[in-house]
Amino acid sequence: MITFQREPVLDVQHQITPLFKKHWQEIANYQDQIPLDPNWDMYDRLEQSEVLHAFMARDNGLLIGYFWLLAVPHLHYRNHVFAHADLLFLDKPYRKGFTALKFIKFAQAELKKSGIKVMSMNTKINAPFDALLKRAGFKLVERVYAKHLGIE
Repeated sequence: MITFQREPVLDVQHQITPLFKKHWQEIANYQDQIPLDPNWDMYDRLEQSEVLHAFMARDNGLLIGYFWLLAVPHLHYRNHVFAHADLLFLDKPYRKGFTALKFIKFAQAELKKSGIKVMSMNTKINAPFDALLKRAGFKLVERVYAKHLGIE
């Protein structure tokens, strides 16, 4: 049975590391210049300050995915908290069906209970999931461009 719940980051650090590596290999930009090296201390501090909202997906206890968002009062709208996705990953065998949609909707409900007004997510050009986000009620509102400043 697949379940979704909030779990402390440091409690899952060792279980999540193999999934982090899969996720990084699958979608990370600049892999040849920027190695995977999660800042667990910072994640813990952000979680302790209630900025990081870390949700896990499990199948009969086995960690199969994670959805982490950072939530802070918006600098332009100080009375409104916006949450932005840091990481969303489901192991490949769980990407069929409605698991991802249920996971996103679970996070939406939890964030709403916390008083968060807006939730935003990016998708990678090489691994888009726009149809899923539209199904979850998201609208395309901006585009993101990036440049590695060490590469000319």
